[in-house]
Amino acid sequence: MKLVPLPKIDKCKRALFIGPHPDDIEIGAGGLASKLVRSGSEVYYLICCDGGCGTPDKNANPLDIANIRKNEAIEASKIIGAKEVKFLDYPDGGIYSVDDLRVDIAKVILEIKPDLIVCPSPFLKTETHMDHIRVAEACRTSLLIAKFPLVAKRQGMDITNIDEYCSGITLAYYFSADVNQIVKIKKEDLENKINALKKHTSQMDSNIVDVFKYIKFKAKIFGIKKFARFGEGYFVLGSVHQHCFCENI
Repeated sequence: MKLVPLPKIDKCKRALFIGPHPDDIEIGAGGLASKLVRSGSEVYYLICCDGGCGTPDKNANPLDIANIRKNEAIEASKIIGAKEVKFLDYPDGGIYSVDDLRVDIAKVILEIKPDLIVCPSPFLKTETHMDHIRVAEACRTSLLIAKFPLVAKRQGMDITNIDEYCSGITLAYYFSADVNQIVKIKKEDLENKINALKKHTSQMDSNIVDVFKYIKFKAKIFGIKKFARFGEGYFVLGSVHQHCFCENI
C-alpha cells in the first residue's frame, strides 16, 4: 500500500482535457472522457493549436484548414458529450512561446476550476512533434500559475477580477509510456472514442484503419490488466506528487 495513494481519475467531478491539436484528446483520452460524462461529471476541452497545417497540400490555406478542423473538433466533442470546447488558436507547427501558452492555459484553468487535468505527457521520449512537446510542457507548468496569485501576476496576468485560485488538481498524462493507473472503460466508451475520431474527416487517410485497430488493441491490453473488457492507461500525479516528490509512483 502506498503512503500517498494516487487519486482515482475516473471519480473526478469536473475535468479539463487539453489537446495540442483537434484530434489528440480523442486519440489519447476519449474513453476516459466518455466514461466521465456517462457518470455525470463535467468535461471540458481545451485545444491549444489551430491544426492549420494538418494537410499534405502545400497550396492549402492554413486558415481554411484551421476552420475545418475547429468544426470537426466541435462535432467530435458532441459524440463524447463535452460541456464546452475552448480554442487557443496557437499556430500549428509555427513559432510561439511556451511561456505565453502556459499563461493562457492557466487562465482557462482558473475559469473552469477543474479537479482533474488530462493532457499529453511531457516525458514521452519518442515524441518529435514540436506542438506536442510544447503543449505538454506548458500544461504541467501552468498549475503553479493557477495556484498562486503572485505567480500569476509575475507571469503577466491581470488578477484584478480573480478571487479564487486552484489547488489540489490531479494531473493525468495520456500518450504516456509510464502508465501507473489504468481506467476501465465500457464498450460504449470505446465506441464513442472511435466515432468521435471519425468526425475528424480531414485527417482521414489510408492509414486510418490501422490507427483504429491499434486503438482497439491497446484498449483490450489495458482492459486485460484490470480484468475488464477495455481500458485506457495514464500516468497520474496527485497534487502531493507534483512538487519535490522523489518516490516511484
